[in-house]
Amino acid sequence: MVTDAAPQTQVGRVGFLPRLAAYIIDVLLTWVIAGIVGGGLWALAATAGATEETATAMLPLAAIGAVVGYFTVLHAHGRQTVGKRIIGGVVLDTHLRPIGYGRSLGRLAAEILSAMPFNLGYLWALWDRESQTFHDKIAGTLVVRKDDLHGRAP
Repeated sequence: MVTDAAPQTQVGRVGFLPRLAAYIIDVLLTWVIAGIVGGGLWALAATAGATEETATAMLPLAAIGAVVGYFTVLHAHGRQTVGKRIIGGVVLDTHLRPIGYGRSLGRLAAEILSAMPFNLGYLWALWDRESQTFHDKIAGTLVVRKDDLHGRAP
């Protein structure tokens, strides 16, 4: 777990239900992106003369690439995914600074742990004082309301 100092309390946290809505939006969007990228790779491989098995094997690779790229780049670069933008949340470290690509990728890897077993790591936000999920705890991140950040450095 990342051991930053105690989380900042001057800004509002985004609660469980808005984060769930953002996650659903992001999952649906990554499926669309994976379908487009995967379909394009499949067509390219098939056109290049690859066997159907080889072309089809590219589909899961495209899905993994879409998910990793989407969450890692958007959290690190823009501080929010499309879903978080819709709900007005941003991902920051516990000092309210943007997270980099390494922490963003680590947070994504920790999301896999949050999903096991039975998504209990996501449900953690229901009773956590800082509305952090298990992957937020591991990565040392918060999801805060963007509107509360006006006039702040990040």
